[in-house]
Amino acid sequence: MNTPYESVYVAGARGGLVLGPVMTLAVMLLGASVYSAMWSLPALACCLAVPVLAYFIIGKVYRTNPSYSFSALWLTGICAFFFGGLIMGAVVAGTLRWVQPGFMHYMVSQVVDIYSNVPDAQAQNVADTLNKMIEANTLPTPVDCALELIYAAVFSGSLLSMIYAVVVRRTSRVSRKNL
Repeated sequence: MNTPYESVYVAGARGGLVLGPVMTLAVMLLGASVYSAMWSLPALACCLAVPVLAYFIIGKVYRTNPSYSFSALWLTGICAFFFGGLIMGAVVAGTLRWVQPGFMHYMVSQVVDIYSNVPDAQAQNVADTLNKMIEANTLPTPVDCALELIYAAVFSGSLLSMIYAVVVRRTSRVSRKNL
């Protein structure tokens, strides 16, 4: 089976086009679960779908390009999470900026209310610190939130891809005679 060589980055970008919308949906549903608990279960389903999709993406890439080494498969997974994270970050930044601009203020205010009702001195200190952040207008911006999500996606995706690259190479039924 001779297939044309595909760049690791192209394979990762294709994987990112699959992972990005699923990760975006997961983040959006988690945000919506603040307002209604009924969104928690679909959010959990999306969160569980991401590692499953990542495994199938890396497996498909290996079946398509059996000459890929461990590091190439790992890099493909990292690229998939990077490009998917970019999609997620762009949508989240846009949503927090134009659709729900008061979301961070609302969330921090909720946390302040919760910690203010706890009789512990450390909880009161956290509530005071968050109140000072609200007053000083130093809450995270939409871009800050998007960048944090991208960092989290790439870091966790890198670790997950490393594991999957090992598993896929060891369990795949790709013929190695032609390599």
